[in-house]
Amino acid sequence: MKKQEEKKPAQEQKNTSKGKKDPFDELEVIFAGIAPYGSATIHITENSSYIKESDFSIENAANLENGEKVKVVFTKDASSLPKEYKLSQMEAEYEVSGLFEYVTTSEQFTDEFWEKVKADSVKQITTYAENEYVGSANMGELSYVGYVYHHQKPESEYSGVENLLFVIYSCLITDSAD
Repeated sequence: MKKQEEKKPAQEQKNTSKGKKDPFDELEVIFAGIAPYGSATIHITENSSYIKESDFSIENAANLENGEKVKVVFTKDASSLPKEYKLSQMEAEYEVSGLFEYVTTSEQFTDEFWEKVKADSVKQITTYAENEYVGSANMGELSYVGYVYHHQKPESEYSGVENLLFVIYSCLITDSAD
């Protein structure tokens, strides 16, 4: 996940007095989850006895997508900061990034993805057949037929799985006891 910009040494920090720390410089916003259901949390990067995660709040911290902006607000009274701190701003915006995203078209599936899906499918079908078909049943060669892919449309009222993929194989199973 993409984190806040690299922290700069105190003498290079913008909008702060020489030798003073800005509480926002000790802050990291972490984005996690799958868009459009991503979330944002705050982490203090310095081992500070004064600045805490609870000193900040995030507006719109849930149901996030990459590219959106979240606003982080310093909620503590600025006049209560110790002398080594200098607050340059009361709020800052961070761009949401690094969230996983659902596939929206089958063209997004890579060749490597298909190789793995097909290999896993053959393994699952073979294991199932070995455990379920006993005795004189013989399984012929598996043939890949195709797939069915479904992506939930944003305007849909259906609340369920975002992506469904069915991989289809055919196989002739015979009974040698006949």
